[in-house]
Amino acid sequence: MHLPNLLDAKKRIEKETIIKYDDYEITPDMEVLGKDKKYHIITYGCQINVHDSENISAIMEDMK
Repeated sequence: MHLPNLLDAKKRIEKETIIKYDDYEITPDMEVLGKDKKYHIITYGCQINVHDSENISAIMEDMK
């Protein structure tokens, strides 16, 4: 059985986290697609899924 190396895990934790904001572009034709539409996001799972859902929500809000 292969167990994770705790020293390698500690190195991953120490790396700097880069946060990207507005790393997308809403084109005029995409704004038309979202006009007067609603969306519903259901999130299951870990914190990464929650983070991805928040990103999708922000993009959808910009399309309104």
